Amino acid sequence: MATAFRVPRHVGGRIYPRRMKRLLLILTAALLAGCASPAPPPTLVALISHSAPADDVAAMHFCGGTLVAPDLVATAAHCLADRTPASIDAIVGADNLCRTAPIGGTRIAVASVEYSDAALDVALLRLASPSTVTPAPIAASTTDLVAWGWGTASPGGVAPCSARPVALSVVADCADVPSDDYLCALPSGAVNTCTGDSGGPVYSDGALVAIVSSGLGCGPGDPGFYGRASLLEAAIDR
Repeated sequence: MATAFRVPRHVGGRIYPRRMKRLLLILTAALLAGCASPAPPPTLVALISHSAPADDVAAMHFCGGTLVAPDLVATAAHCLADRTPASIDAIVGADNLCRTAPIGGTRIAVASVEYSDAALDVALLRLASPSTVTPAPIAASTTDLVAWGWGTASPGGVAPCSARPVALSVVADCADVPSDDYLCALPSGAVNTCTGDSGGPVYSDGALVAIVSSGLGCGPGDPGFYGRASLLEAAIDR
């Protein structure tokens, strides 16, 4: 496997399948209607520093996550480096993170790290109290994939206030993917996942398929690597 520079997602010319075309049309229609983007799924989670002020958490957001059980959040293992559970809060149902608009969702403290595998770059956080949101199921689909998060458009760029979707297409023959435990994917449009998207979900019809890990860059031609959510099923069911 070739050695390649990888950008953690932490802080033209392709033929699209018919279902992906439909997904892109939906996202485009929302933009043309004057919406910043379609509303994110309610299981989307923003991980922030516990010390973040209630009215402006954007500056202390560091990763994304997904509610996969009433009191469990799936994220990337590298998001937890140099952090203790007591230093992390999770906002379940997050979207806007800036003081310019109401900050929705439910903020819940993290009680512990339930599971973490650095090699697979997947982890589970145990919440101090359960969420009332219905958790996302786990699926193994490779179609209609959409990543959600607060990533920048380029390394060192400015993060958006609201979560944004990135439609993805799986690359079947990807020489740089770390292992078969990861999906390799390219964006189906001009915007890729990037810094700040780490740990966030890749959904297919509301089910969690993968977790944003890293990539070779943030450009439209740079493959990204996404840890398969199925790797967490046994730990979730314990």
